[in-house]
Amino acid sequence: MVASMFEFAEKEDPNGLQNLDFKIVFMGASIDAMNKAPFCHFPEKLIHYKELGIDETIDHTWKRDRKIDPREIEELAEQLHIEKKVWVPVSCSIFEQILCHFQDNTTVDVAVLRDNPNATGDSDYFVVADKIQQLAHKVLVPSEATAVSLKPESQKIVIMGHGPTDEWIEQAKAIDKTKIIKRLKLDEKVPIVVFAGSYGGYYEEAFKLFLDIVPHEDVQVLVVPHPRYKGALEKELCKGLPHKIVAEFQSEPTEYAKTVEAIAIADTVITTDATSTVVFHANALKKPVFLVNERTSLATETVIEKGLITKLSSKEDFLSIIHSPTSSVNAYQILGLPKNGAQLLWDQFKN
Repeated sequence: MVASMFEFAEKEDPNGLQNLDFKIVFMGASIDAMNKAPFCHFPEKLIHYKELGIDETIDHTWKRDRKIDPREIEELAEQLHIEKKVWVPVSCSIFEQILCHFQDNTTVDVAVLRDNPNATGDSDYFVVADKIQQLAHKVLVPSEATAVSLKPESQKIVIMGHGPTDEWIEQAKAIDKTKIIKRLKLDEKVPIVVFAGSYGGYYEEAFKLFLDIVPHEDVQVLVVPHPRYKGALEKELCKGLPHKIVAEFQSEPTEYAKTVEAIAIADTVITTDATSTVVFHANALKKPVFLVNERTSLATETVIEKGLITKLSSKEDFLSIIHSPTSSVNAYQILGLPKNGAQLLWDQFKN
């Protein structure tokens, strides 16, 4: 969401962006983004967490519920010299520590920023995110659905939309699907199924189920791993199979594709996590989305009931959806999500 916000600012408010005094601290999986647009356009604004006195190695393997020494939080705050406002993500317990430090010890405007538009979910993200949200005095959320569990009588709640999804819709309009299909050496006449990878304790079992029910002929399968793990599991389990693993981290042109490109050329999208943002993204691009996972939960059933995803459990199920029609689901309406999310977020950030 923050990347989309800055991309909007670069195009629509470059003077405001240039004159704004801000810093962005990167830790965990987000470190990779420091060298990518739009962040690499203003390197003087970027801070690697190691510059703030944090000794631990906080990378993509860091457990979301793990915390750091409180003294390191104090050192971080002292070095940042924040005078006006601080925005904190909700994806890791370190951010809970940062939130509580600034709320309890300073007078700056403190807000947490939620990025997933679903109200509940099954991954460890939701466990940590929900706890942090409950502690915050001010919460920026993408949708009405995510605001339901909050406390309007004691929290300031601002619904911001979801800039990345708006951005996907615009990017998809400009994508030359034929060109991408040729680059990936696919056949336009054969259905393309995109499997959007996720992660978690259940994931290997669910991915194996997908491999069991997907046909090996008369269909083209693109596996798009979650960027957090670079496709290590998928590459191992797909050995000897005709499926193609595509991602931005792939160097071979016939295997390189942005996730938005893969979904734009897909006839059908399949995932193992009903509450992943990719479900919302794919629906926004009018793609039919299906779930392969024998496990279930209240969160999963809620997404199914809303019509955002349909569950598959057998080869027969799979064969019946190969030629699914374009989705007519209005994900924005279902989740109560305003458009122009990047602009809404920028207006909050700069003021």
